[in-house]
Amino acid sequence: MKRLLCLLSICSALLTALSLAARALGTQQVSPYIAYFSAADGTSCATPCLFGVQPTHLALRPIIKLLQAHPLTAQGDQGLFNNDLAVFGTDQFTVIVSQASDPVMFVTFIEPLPLGEVLAAFGAPKLSFFQRTRHGLSQTLLFAEGQLLAEVWHAPAATHSSLRAAVVRLGVATRGFNQRGASLWRGLSALKP
Repeated sequence: MKRLLCLLSICSALLTALSLAARALGTQQVSPYIAYFSAADGTSCATPCLFGVQPTHLALRPIIKLLQAHPLTAQGDQGLFNNDLAVFGTDQFTVIVSQASDPVMFVTFIEPLPLGEVLAAFGAPKLSFFQRTRHGLSQTLLFAEGQLLAEVWHAPAATHSSLRAAVVRLGVATRGFNQRGASLWRGLSALKP
């Protein structure tokens, strides 16, 4: 009996040590997406932001200046088509800033961003709503009083959200996105409305 207890204690201590080592290694890794959620100089924004743009930015010109200064958006293609629209593009994403009604910025990801990265940057969303599309099911998550939006696409057979779910679009708005039809976010365990 003593041998069994001794063996169980050794196994328990070994598992605890391995768990602590894995956590330590995980916290040392820097996310490759951290620059998406930072200012142009690489520092984190005071409030949630995307390429340095925050929901408090109210005019198109200052937003364009922020995007022209940010290393990720400055290196790609840039186009200002008129006083209401600016487009920045790279191989990973396209940023569209529109001032048709409100200053609104959408980022469409060509290479989808994992939902876990968005949750790490913005925290848990308050609201979500679902929509069936030709490609399956999309889930829209609203953060920061509805001023930040993440659109997540799921496979038609999906039964729950995961940290690896593909975020295909992010948005920042000054007045907030339409919250009609939204319900409280139920976390990663639920997907179907």
